[in-house]
Amino acid sequence: MQQAKRLSFLVSLGLCFCHSSLNASTEEHSTDNGIENILVTGVKPAAEDQTFQVDTTTYTGFSRIIDRSEFVDRYTPLTELLNQLPGIQTFEAGGTGSYSTTSIRGSTGKQVSFFLDGMLLNSPSSGNANIQFLPTAVIERIEAYPDFTPAELGNANLAGAVQFISRTFDKHEKGGELILSHGSFNNQHAELSGWSDINNWQTLAAVSYTDAQNNYPVDDDLFATSSDERINDEFTESSVLVKTSREFSQAKLSFMLQGSDTTKGIPTQLNRLVDNAKLDEKNIRLQSGVSYKVSGWNIGHRLYFSKEKTLFTDLNSTVGLNANKDETHIDNIGLFQLAKLNTETQRITFTLDASQDDIEQFDQLNNKIQVDARRNNLVLAIADEWHASENTSLLASVRQYRVEDTIDQAEKDYQASSDINASAYHLGAQWQFTKNWLLKINTGNNIRIPTLVEKFGRTGLYEGDPELKHERAHVFDTGLLYSTPTAKISATLFSRKVTDGIYTIYDSRGIGHPENIGESEIQGIEGQLFLTPVRWFELSADATLMDSKNLSNIKSARNNKMPGIYHYSAGSSIAWIGENNRLNLSYQYQDEFFYNAANSIKADPIKALSCSFTHYWQSITVDITARNLTDKHFQSFYMLPMPGRSFTATFTYIF
Repeated sequence: MQQAKRLSFLVSLGLCFCHSSLNASTEEHSTDNGIENILVTGVKPAAEDQTFQVDTTTYTGFSRIIDRSEFVDRYTPLTELLNQLPGIQTFEAGGTGSYSTTSIRGSTGKQVSFFLDGMLLNSPSSGNANIQFLPTAVIERIEAYPDFTPAELGNANLAGAVQFISRTFDKHEKGGELILSHGSFNNQHAELSGWSDINNWQTLAAVSYTDAQNNYPVDDDLFATSSDERINDEFTESSVLVKTSREFSQAKLSFMLQGSDTTKGIPTQLNRLVDNAKLDEKNIRLQSGVSYKVSGWNIGHRLYFSKEKTLFTDLNSTVGLNANKDETHIDNIGLFQLAKLNTETQRITFTLDASQDDIEQFDQLNNKIQVDARRNNLVLAIADEWHASENTSLLASVRQYRVEDTIDQAEKDYQASSDINASAYHLGAQWQFTKNWLLKINTGNNIRIPTLVEKFGRTGLYEGDPELKHERAHVFDTGLLYSTPTAKISATLFSRKVTDGIYTIYDSRGIGHPENIGESEIQGIEGQLFLTPVRWFELSADATLMDSKNLSNIKSARNNKMPGIYHYSAGSSIAWIGENNRLNLSYQYQDEFFYNAANSIKADPIKALSCSFTHYWQSITVDITARNLTDKHFQSFYMLPMPGRSFTATFTYIF
């Protein structure tokens, strides 16, 4: 109760700030410093609101950016886009819309944070983020920050962050876009978006719909199956996003609404006709923000709210040990405050993120509440970026975490509470020693707070441990970047040592017990190349080589390689660009993946060749994309069958 009052006070205070800022007499916004960003594929951050944006020209951490131009013409899942970046691997458990997870430099999925315009998408219950619902029609670019999360994002995780930035438009600009896709295995997708100036409010709205049967062939030699095609992997999703903003003389006010409704079948490795487990999920997220400038300070406030409802139905006990029909509600409310001071030699950033999560899980079969838990978060971040000279930047940042968890009801009237106080830091430097060469170096300590499921359990699946410690990691990276108008090359060395890693041990009943027994080391090198020697030709390539060592207390796992990641991965792409056409060939290779900590079960390497042909005609674009042309069948990280060769046709009309 005391924490709820504290959070309500912060929210009220933030609303007061928002109201007063619109009427304050302040200075005009300063213009951009004009420094060209040579660090990330030539893409500059949108000029929408520099208060909340990360200045990658001076930020010492590494950043990877995917611009809208790389996916605008064809239907491409966001997980597929992320998988093209060095050091980042995405894993899916089946076809379109399947459960997915993202690894950065050998991390687990829970160790990566996802944001939409600064709003955290990770579930406080599971720790994962469902990024399938985001319509690409509204995505301007994707920003990935390996290991080190900029202070502008507030909350941070052990392995870094990925942020999706929504589109912005010039004042009084209006238009729209229709995207229709049809692909193999009865997969269909549609998006409709429009933008316009409505009474000085620049407004963007988009709706999307996806229906994927995912009835792809299954290889009998690899999987125990009673059918020649995938069973219970269907996926249906509807989503909407509305964003509106208005600039006043001294401030900018914005609002965003995002919602989705998803139904997903949950397949099993046995691929039986009796399999009928499914997950229904509804999400709604609201965010309002205001930014202004006072005496050289850029000030920003964001008030956010999200509500999630999931219904897991498994009446035939195909997933887990018992029949299930569980309904879960997760409510989140928070206030994010930012203050940034820019001088000729320094940029000082303060952020304060206060939020509350309420989780209730109800067993509909037995008509009882299984879990009723709350989490109160408070994250303070302070960063000082010092420009020692025109070509040198130094960065020091620190974060302080305060997390209070309580659980009032669970099976057998179980009650518990726990507090976590932890801190993290980041020290970095960059030196541009010639016009084209840049050196970066970073070190620091990162943490991950255990999820509520890890701490308090879930009936029939996990027995939690309220005394779980937070995961800790010492991280280091350094690298060189070379940039000219026609070439961009980067090479990065990185290492991460994790202590108090959370491992889940399963007993004879199949019940998981999370424990702080994990310790590991990961070292690697990642590189990226992008060449445009002539206007009609593009060549890109990336590679990541990692070496890992499991240092946990489990004898069968100690000194083995870490499971669940590809230690070798590489990709390349060649594009020929004509006046009205574009042809692209790409190849992806991944190897050295182990399913278990004992390293006794190894996955086959992935060797996937894909191509796409795009034709432009006035306001119409037609794209044909073929994936996995050689029709190689491989298994997912859950040892589930993945699709073979597939084709997708996309029609786009801009009006």
